[in-house]
Order: sequence, then C-alpha cells, then structure tokens
Amino acid sequence: MAFDCSNVVKRAAELLLPASQRKKQSLSVQVPMYVPRVIGNPDYIERAVSNLIDNAIKYTPDNGEIRVKVGVEQDSVVVEVSDNGIGIPPQDLSRIFERFYRVDRSRSREMGGTGLGLSIVKHVAQVHGGTIDVQSAPFQGSKFRFKIPLRAPEP
Repeated sequence: MAFDCSNVVKRAAELLLPASQRKKQSLSVQVPMYVPRVIGNPDYIERAVSNLIDNAIKYTPDNGEIRVKVGVEQDSVVVEVSDNGIGIPPQDLSRIFERFYRVDRSRSREMGGTGLGLSIVKHVAQVHGGTIDVQSAPFQGSKFRFKIPLRAPEP
C-alpha cells in the first residue's frame, strides 16, 4: 500500500509530544512541502519512527532538543531523528540493533523498555527494503537515519 510517510512521522511525533514536554524538551518536526508516497505498511513505519523518537526522549536530559526531519534522497524517503542526549559509546554502536542489547543495562532498567526497540526499527527498515544507520558520540547526542525506498522491495 502506498502512503504519505510525512503524515506517519507527524503522527508518531504528536503521540510522543507529551513525554517530551514532561522533560521540558524541544521536539521539532521538519517536513518538506512534498514527499513522494512510499510503499509499505504505515503502521510498521509509525512504530519504527516512534521507537526512535521515544529513545531520543529517554536518553536526552531535561531541556534537551530532539529534531525529526523527513527528506528525500535519490530514490528514498529519509526520516532522521537526532538529539543532543547522552550519546552512544563507539564500542556499542555496532551492537545497538541487536535484540535485547542495552548499552547500560542498569540505566535501561530504570527507564523501562525491553531492549527490542532498535531491533524492531532495523527489522521494519529491512522488510521495506530500507536501512537504518546511526552516528553518535558520548555526550554529543545521536542521529538515526531511517531510509525507505520509494519502490516496493524485491520479493
């Protein structure tokens, strides 16, 4: 099914806005005037984007900043979620998309969650023929880029 990814991203951000407001965080969404429709499951995409925004809220301190941006690159729609949070140590970057992997197990237990969020994001990206990548450094925040091709993935 073809759908407007920008509406899905806006809905995910709206659902998580109260959580960011409780931490006095700035949550901004930037969407261009036109975004081509993508083929896939909008509910899965919303879940993936929600997981990325939720993580940004959890791992960004009070009064922090979270930015969600939708764009088009070549033959893909790109959803970028960036923050100025605690960041991810370099030694953990290669493992964060594994099921149940947690960077700091003691801190993750305090915040709740199952350790499945980023593995779900990776799975959703793959099912749609897309990718997920991350750039991060401790105390400098993180930037996740979720790419979805404009055409349906090959069976």
